[in-house]
Amino acid sequence: KKWGLTASVDSDGDGFTDAAEIAGGSSAIDASDTPNQAPTDIALSSTSVAENMASNTTVGTFSATDPDGNISSYEIIAGDTTKFNISGTTLRSSESFNFEVKSTYSITIRVKDTGNLTYDKSFTITINDGNESPEVSNISSATNEDSVKAITLLGSDIDGDNLSYSVV
Repeated sequence: KKWGLTASVDSDGDGFTDAAEIAGGSSAIDASDTPNQAPTDIALSSTSVAENMASNTTVGTFSATDPDGNISSYEIIAGDTTKFNISGTTLRSSESFNFEVKSTYSITIRVKDTGNLTYDKSFTITINDGNESPEVSNISSATNEDSVKAITLLGSDIDGDNLSYSVV
């Protein structure tokens, strides 16, 4: 920088300075050879998964926007990192989730292109509540024929649903 001026030479007229092209691994004199640009967005096809599903259940599929179209990988870099894993472009659960214990998880995903440029985005994954079976006490009782017998039935439902009983 001399005399308060900053040099910004674009030898091939492609809109990128020679310095940016060299730093980005492209030729400063070939207009068709532009520097690698970083990804600009990440999308996830679904941000929810049902509770009580097996480990490695698919949550959703990633896609990314990159001006050069050269996405190489996705990784979980922050948040509830141990609760999820990535296989290719698929986000998967790393455990069976329980809605009644925790209903949302946060993760930050990093997409990388072949030039090692990155973009990060955070997602909230929602666990969908399922209807679990109620728990009932096991009662066995015997009585003489034509006698009256009173028994107490006990049950609970983790979802809070009302229970009805029948004797079979």
